[in-house]
Amino acid sequence: MASKKLVCTQCGYIGEPKGAIGGNGCIEVLLWFFFIIPGLIYSIWRSSSRYKICPKCKSPSLIPIDSPKAKTIMAESMTKEEIVNLENEQADTEYKSKYLQWLNWCKKHVFWTIIIVIVGVPFICGMISVIFSSKEVKPTQQVNTPTLTERLKKATNDTYWNNTTPGDYSSRIKLQAQSMVFSTYANDVSEGEKSSSNEDRKLALELKNKLITKQVQEYPKMRKAYFDFASQISEEKGVKVTLSGEGNTLMTFISNIFSSEESRNVVQNGMNEMVNELRFKRINYKVNDQGKPQYFDLKTPSDNVLITISL
Repeated sequence: MASKKLVCTQCGYIGEPKGAIGGNGCIEVLLWFFFIIPGLIYSIWRSSSRYKICPKCKSPSLIPIDSPKAKTIMAESMTKEEIVNLENEQADTEYKSKYLQWLNWCKKHVFWTIIIVIVGVPFICGMISVIFSSKEVKPTQQVNTPTLTERLKKATNDTYWNNTTPGDYSSRIKLQAQSMVFSTYANDVSEGEKSSSNEDRKLALELKNKLITKQVQEYPKMRKAYFDFASQISEEKGVKVTLSGEGNTLMTFISNIFSSEESRNVVQNGMNEMVNELRFKRINYKVNDQGKPQYFDLKTPSDNVLITISL
């Protein structure tokens, strides 16, 4: 088996090292000749103290060729190409050495080698099969996408339009979910109105009328629910809140803190998205009940206007 090439830091030698053993051979012979036990101990110590030396200068100062210092030494006497070739040769030698070690192990342990082959090969093949089969593109199952006409018929005949149970607006998320429901139906209406089919346009008109009726019924309730949230939170902080206007479209906050424009802006910015989504028309801010209101006009659509969303 080829030895690993090293570099001598003393003389710059590059190549395979020479083996050496500690102690003195003459002393070992004498100990064996005169005292059998000391000779045995000395022989054991010498056999365990083997080391490598430079065959040129006998120095034990040897380092691997891939170390930074070794590369500096090699650069003084070798070209860059020669250094690269030497490193490649060394890597190839190490690979062959590991392969020979594995081969020798197999020769010494024939029984275990056979067991590994019998058990390991089928297991590895099975794992490879599972991995590749999981990566195979399975045929896409055909999905029957409903046509526009079918969607419009389903939407128009939905029991939602005849449901008299009060809507659940107990949280901000549920209020936003209701607005999303309206927009989803509005998308169907818009698509149906653009259809070239007379049946689709007729169904879209029927759905539109039902949706408008539902929105006009529900938006005032939704604004009232939001007012309840706002008043509960505000009153805890000493702010009075009132709701007025046709369809509950005007909400007024009353507190001396609103003498500051900054305070009004902070409150308005915090709820601006929600009051616009619920189609409030104006938000008033007053210092007291008799004070002149400072207000924000909201350019929101009427409750009977359908708003589509991009899906």
